[in-house]
Amino acid sequence: MLIDIGFIVHHWMQIGLLVVAVIATNTFINAGVLRALKVPWSQSIYSGALLSQIGEFSFVLASVGYQGQIITEIAYQITVAVVAISLLLSNSWIVLMKKVLAHQRIS
Repeated sequence: MLIDIGFIVHHWMQIGLLVVAVIATNTFINAGVLRALKVPWSQSIYSGALLSQIGEFSFVLASVGYQGQIITEIAYQITVAVVAISLLLSNSWIVLMKKVLAHQRIS
């Protein structure tokens, strides 16, 4: 099985922190790039949220890294968990950011 629930439960703090870091970092890097291109803040942040998940190709990269003995089994399991959870949470993150932007009315 690709995702080990027991591993996620055992390493929940590391995985949770990495998921938050990945989603927030991706959101704000993308928003910063868009803002540098003169896109308004609200659109930049919303677009950044749309692009915040890591992506399915990360599963392939983690698998190749593990098979090539570039990363350890623990690093592989953490990577798979972070990718899967970021994909699962991406819709909720987008909705949350949309609500925050609507409430704040950032221009």
